[in-house]
Amino acid sequence: MAKNLLLGNGINMRLKIKGLQEQEIAERFFQNLIRSSCLFELLFGVSFTEDICNALLMKTNKKGIESLSYFVHDYVLENMRVPKSINVRMRLLDAVICCAISAIFYKDNQRLGDFFEEKIFPILNCMIISLH
Repeated sequence: MAKNLLLGNGINMRLKIKGLQEQEIAERFFQNLIRSSCLFELLFGVSFTEDICNALLMKTNKKGIESLSYFVHDYVLENMRVPKSINVRMRLLDAVICCAISAIFYKDNQRLGDFFEEKIFPILNCMIISLH
């Protein structure tokens, strides 16, 4: 099994890892929400459009994936048209997490983070994933 490293707290931006800049991840996250709108509509009675995503983005100056996921989660909870059972809440968490993790690691069907500037960060033989 391959081993991976995802460093948080801005280190990805410092390492200049192609595709892992905060704004790029945010854009992919909202694209994922729009693509998954049918799923959100069926499960929660909430859809995502460009206008809705732009409104959520304007709610905060924090553009990190954790903050954006929080706003999306709250938006769905506030607007869902189904009973808010524990099962529904767990499905919501799973759906938001899936969109967020996909936004971090994938652009279209290509995995990101394979290349980084070696002058800043020497050759790496293994990677560690740390999401908090």
